[in-house]
Amino acid sequence: MYGRLRKGAKGFSLIELLIVVAIIGILAAIAIPNLLTAQTKAKISKALAESKLLVTQSQLYQADKNVYPAVVTDLRDSNYISKTVDPFSSSSPAANYGFESAQSHTWALSVGPPGAAGPIGAFPAGLEDGISSTACAGEVGWSSNYGAITVTGC
Repeated sequence: MYGRLRKGAKGFSLIELLIVVAIIGILAAIAIPNLLTAQTKAKISKALAESKLLVTQSQLYQADKNVYPAVVTDLRDSNYISKTVDPFSSSSPAANYGFESAQSHTWALSVGPPGAAGPIGAFPAGLEDGISSTACAGEVGWSSNYGAITVTGC
């Protein structure tokens, strides 16, 4: 039946090919932006999970030894954590998370997505209000007092 409608023509017409190319173009335009942000979102999730682990394990370390760990390597050397590496670190070898542990507050922060300030060396001001950032840039991490520290715009 289909063969009778085409009257012996072989192949596709130009209109059919243009329609298929247009459909593929529309699907690509929808999919590509989502695929480009998937890697950044995965790194953000990893940074949040590992920074929460650092904070939790530092509290266990303090409960066991009555002193807070000074640096991340104290946790690693005492077998409280395995290797943790900041997924946004651009240095080679990759740097670890910014980490500070005090009597009332422990936090661990990643450098965050591109556009963020460099490695964190001090407790971020205004953390209780959340870290404001734009265009998916800023610190990512965990605070024992405030919980997750996430970027906006992602």
